[in-house]
Amino acid sequence: MPDGSISVTQINDAVLVRELRRGESTAEGVLRLARVLQAKTPGLAGGVPTLVTAANMPNSRINRDRWQLSGTQVTVRAVEVL
Repeated sequence: MPDGSISVTQINDAVLVRELRRGESTAEGVLRLARVLQAKTPGLAGGVPTLVTAANMPNSRINRDRWQLSGTQVTVRAVEVL
């Protein structure tokens, strides 16, 4: 997102299978659906849809306010101690 925040949308496997177009790869379908969602959700305008696998997401959402996108992986920024 333009303000540096991250919006995460998970797509159910059954929905993905139903929505995939002929000849479209899973990654292409997910990114297409993300763009459709972005167009329908004003708060997502300006964001860059990025495919991130579940394995590249933090296990805990406790530190979600410190998540950052690094390529195709979501990492947790370290806390600065003053």
